[in-house]
Amino acid sequence: MAVVASRFPLLRLPIKALNHAVKTMDILDRISLSLVSKVTKSVVVRCGVSISFIRFYMQEAFFVTLTHQNLDFTWCLSQRHKTWDGSNPVELTAASVVQVAKSRTENYRWKKEGFEIKDWIKHFQDITRIHYIHRIVFGKEGERFDVDSVARTIKPFNVNALVVSNECSSKYANSIFKKVHTNHISLVRNLFPRKVALGKVLIQNSNTVYTHTNFPIKLNDLLMMNCEVFDMQARRNFSLKIFNRFLKIWRTGFNRRLTRVMIKFSGNFAPDKNVILKGIDYIEVTPTRFDFRGANGSRATLLFQHRLSRIMLFVSDGNRIQL
Repeated sequence: MAVVASRFPLLRLPIKALNHAVKTMDILDRISLSLVSKVTKSVVVRCGVSISFIRFYMQEAFFVTLTHQNLDFTWCLSQRHKTWDGSNPVELTAASVVQVAKSRTENYRWKKEGFEIKDWIKHFQDITRIHYIHRIVFGKEGERFDVDSVARTIKPFNVNALVVSNECSSKYANSIFKKVHTNHISLVRNLFPRKVALGKVLIQNSNTVYTHTNFPIKLNDLLMMNCEVFDMQARRNFSLKIFNRFLKIWRTGFNRRLTRVMIKFSGNFAPDKNVILKGIDYIEVTPTRFDFRGANGSRATLLFQHRLSRIMLFVSDGNRIQL
């Protein structure tokens, strides 16, 4: 006699039993369940999907990575363009089927009619309850996609940081910085062969800019800075006299958004405080800490951290500074 197996009535279980059953599922099964219907999605949202970060990667396709307990699960959400002749960039369009690898031998394939890239991202955010994107990383392979279409895709989402690979061309990088806006910008070594491009980045209304450059930074570069935090990995050819001039200009009321500047030098280098503080009326709190006032009652603290080969400037609009 043949035995016919019926479908398990998961949604008919009591709430407590249903929640327990869903919570025992692994992460990919839970996400699969959330895609079945609005009801199953609400169950998964209630039970939760434990994710630490959501990240975007713009390479030969648009990838989304979810980090779960130090494991990365990556979905390709767009059509792939592995071969590109280097001519006109193509529009970023959604893949008809998205795929994620559970292991080397097992893949999950999902198809959701009418889902665009934005819909997939929104779905991941809903079930993980993560309302921001940790960062978006642009690689050189991403140049095959039209930057405007990428910017439109990610515009509805709160992207925390923008990272551009040092392998990207200057033309591509400048287009990214012009059209893609995030709270923080990270620039890696040798990104800009022409230093004028750095000013175009610094002038943006970002919270943080991190850069690692091999070319000398001029006073005009610092004066174009409109961010709250500027962290720089500098070579020894960075002029301490220029930084001194920058501090003098800052004291007149320049860049009231600024809260911190960190300059880390390569190698074992101890910046000369007499050069940096020349002509500035300061109070020596310790041999490595110096306080001085700026316009409108603002206060700055300059720290010399010789063991770390760096200097740090902290700015406050009152009498106390968070170091």
